[in-house]
Amino acid sequence: MTVIPNPQPSLMLVDGMALLFRAYYATASSGYIRRTKAGVPTNAIYGFLRYMWDAIDKFQPTHVACCWDMGSKTFRTEQFASYKGNRPEAPDDLVPQFSLVRDV
Repeated sequence: MTVIPNPQPSLMLVDGMALLFRAYYATASSGYIRRTKAGVPTNAIYGFLRYMWDAIDKFQPTHVACCWDMGSKTFRTEQFASYKGNRPEAPDDLVPQFSLVRDV
């Protein structure tokens, strides 16, 4: 992997929810869902961390901020009634991972 040298302070912004969904669908496509011994699904968290650490390793930021879209009303939902209207509900195996990945 090519490392991009970064001599100045830099900030890597992460869209946490987008990365979590991407990680979930990338790992769930095979039909295998990674779980804890208690049965809690963790495949999206695992994929999220792999993507994030790969990006940190490649871009070498001095700071990282991860932002989360928690589904509350925003100016977008007020201005555009159909904002995210075409998206289905999150898969059942992904929902418990929302709060867990923020703890990680």
